[in-house]
Amino acid sequence: MSTTVGSAAKAPAPWKATFLEHINKMESPEFVFSSLAQAPKGSPVPYVPRARYCIFRSFWAELPENKHNEAPMNERVFESEMPTFTTDVRMLKVPQVFASSSGHAETNEQCQGSGGGGPVEAVWWVKATGTQWRVKGEAYVVGPDIEDGGESSGVRTVKSEVGSRMRVVQPGKEGEWSWAKELTGHFGNNSPGLRGEYQDNLFDTVLPPLPASIAALAAFNHGYTSYFVHIACYFNQDAYPARKGNGHGPWNWKVLMAASCRQAKSTRAPTAYTGRCEIPVATRASDAPQLCRQPGFLAPVVVTACHGSLGMSYNVTNTGPRFAGTFRAPPPGRPVNEAYDDKNLELGTQVKDLNDPIARKNFRVVIIKPEQVEQTDISDPAKARRQLYTFVPETADWKAEELWP
Repeated sequence: MSTTVGSAAKAPAPWKATFLEHINKMESPEFVFSSLAQAPKGSPVPYVPRARYCIFRSFWAELPENKHNEAPMNERVFESEMPTFTTDVRMLKVPQVFASSSGHAETNEQCQGSGGGGPVEAVWWVKATGTQWRVKGEAYVVGPDIEDGGESSGVRTVKSEVGSRMRVVQPGKEGEWSWAKELTGHFGNNSPGLRGEYQDNLFDTVLPPLPASIAALAAFNHGYTSYFVHIACYFNQDAYPARKGNGHGPWNWKVLMAASCRQAKSTRAPTAYTGRCEIPVATRASDAPQLCRQPGFLAPVVVTACHGSLGMSYNVTNTGPRFAGTFRAPPPGRPVNEAYDDKNLELGTQVKDLNDPIARKNFRVVIIKPEQVEQTDISDPAKARRQLYTFVPETADWKAEELWP
């Protein structure tokens, strides 16, 4: 269980609420994660930057509820302002945050457990608000050794550094909170395909997370005599240029069907024209996985149903079984003609066991401990500003400055 003391901070960071509000406006909470890699021999500098896109999962200790996640969950005993993402220990970003830390890991074996602490930056561009968010700090890796009975120096480092920024919100329950349970919760929040690769199933499909107000799924047929079904999906504007919408990137929303269906067992099946084909639309929302399998379309991502005067919806933000399978994929970045454990590692593997030994061996959660956060708002060129928030360890508070952009 936890040995976490917790942060001395009394309130959330002043930038947190706005950050989350902006993230919820993104079609997918992608960000650029930059770390430092050792420079090639002969280079005039010791390190060179490396960047890649990652997906923001949640702030550490604040993993959202997900009805598709079967993993046991911690109570919300702590809160934090430390962004997290999940990764594979075989990815280069993991040894980079170890090697650039004060511990200066030199071998791959030294990067297999918890630890790290190297300097990193994370950048989000929120087009809807014209705002760039930049988080500068240190990255720590949580691995399967976080509560294995013995505490390595890496485990102690993670619990000390990360724990110092975990704010207690349920005093007296700190000892009931488990690091290992939180790690498993993050694993369960990945779909079986990303625990093995994505599935073509609406209820488990990983799709760009949507704002909670519209990311709704109603899949019920509980004997009501009438109901209204509304289905929308992403469509590729390049494939269907005549149906371009408001220009939010190459993918856009398209309402495929809106129909009122009488009687739960009705055989009525209205259709929606997509520009290339007629798509039969079932009268039950639970039939939605059969829709939108045409080229240029993703699976339906918003399905709402109203039974009579009752409005019911469910949030679909899980990554489900399809993500977890990537942790049983062949070694990332290795030549495809190089020998590997092809009996246990395969693309497209579905992992439904929360304790799958191979997937869990490779699975990691990376926590970014921010030292500075920048919010640059250029939505109005005449009023553009940069807000700089710097963490002050002595007071466990944030110093705010307003800067020119």
